Amino acid sequence: MVSVNNYSSCFLSELSNVKKNLNDLCEFLSHVYPDMDADSRFEFKLIFSELLCNAVIHGNKLNKNKLVRVAVEAGADGVVTVLVRDEGAGFDYKKFLGTARTDMFTDIGGENGRGVWLVYRLVDSLSFNGRGNEIKISKRVP
Repeated sequence: MVSVNNYSSCFLSELSNVKKNLNDLCEFLSHVYPDMDADSRFEFKLIFSELLCNAVIHGNKLNKNKLVRVAVEAGADGVVTVLVRDEGAGFDYKKFLGTARTDMFTDIGGENGRGVWLVYRLVDSLSFNGRGNEIKISKRVP
């Protein structure tokens, strides 16, 4: 039987809420996987930070009346699954996924996109809902 630990949160799109939820997420993983090495802790913190900031800034456009939903499942098998959803219009994730396999500086022009590219490179799997306002990632804890 595989034991699973869950974390969920729903918060208004304010940057101060990102910081609080980021800390809560890191504490949750530390509790579930107390022997996780420092490099893995850093990678998860970076992933969480990028996903939450993208939802608040790019998805919900800092609209304090819109919500960000977060769900994390941490399995005894060491696989962490994270789902982040905002109330924004979404983005063209198909274009992103089509170019994400190559260099980010060649494929991503302008100021945005590097955070999702970093997440893509750090996780084992990444997918989006049809609208592009929900991202699901999974990553194995070493």
